[in-house]
Amino acid sequence: MLLFACMIFAAISAFAQDIIITRDARRVEATITEVSDTEIKYKEFNNPKGPLYIMQTTDINTIMYQNGTIKVYDNARKSAPGAAVIPSAQDPNSLIVKKDNYYLLGDQQMDEAQYVEFIKANCAAAYEAYEKANNLRQTGFKLLGSGIGISAGGVTVLALGGILSGVLGSNVPMIPCGIIGGVFTGVGGGLLIGSIPCLVIGSVKKNNSYEVYNENCSLSVPSTAKLEFNLQSSQDGLGIAMRF
Repeated sequence: MLLFACMIFAAISAFAQDIIITRDARRVEATITEVSDTEIKYKEFNNPKGPLYIMQTTDINTIMYQNGTIKVYDNARKSAPGAAVIPSAQDPNSLIVKKDNYYLLGDQQMDEAQYVEFIKANCAAAYEAYEKANNLRQTGFKLLGSGIGISAGGVTVLALGGILSGVLGSNVPMIPCGIIGGVFTGVGGGLLIGSIPCLVIGSVKKNNSYEVYNENCSLSVPSTAKLEFNLQSSQDGLGIAMRF
């Protein structure tokens, strides 16, 4: 019975709060009260009587709700009102250069949303590379959010076992709570570790997708002749043939 109680408590504790992962990978434990397309309103989980906070959805990467539902925000698809016109693929200076938070095509600047729309319309290979990398990165954030929640539940159960052992003056409660808490903590830790390669590889490939455009779709990439050397034999002997 005590083992079953610890399992129930662990499951509840793992998802007792909403967890917000921001675009800069900051973790916020919260109780979300209102959600719209542009913002969410929440209170800090540890301060339910405290102030109500507002966070723009453009600053959010992932939300893991109390019921286990995970919402991933794909903010790269949202362009700000009044954004600059997306450059033409026929620009003679068509190599893309990536700066800190924007892309340059010739003398024209694109934010990420404009860049995505540009490669979607003009370079299928670059868009496919971006999408695959972005999906891998989003998977990493899902693993990160789940790992944090499950690990938190495991730590809470371990603490509960210690409290019950102290109150009852016996180590018996610590045994089942230690087992369940250890399992939850281990699974959560495994998810956290698994999120690292997804986040790192996905981010790197996503940021470097412009190189796929430059290599495959840019008008500035010169067409170079391929020179091949072949050793050939004939009745007159051996010779080297060059193919352009």
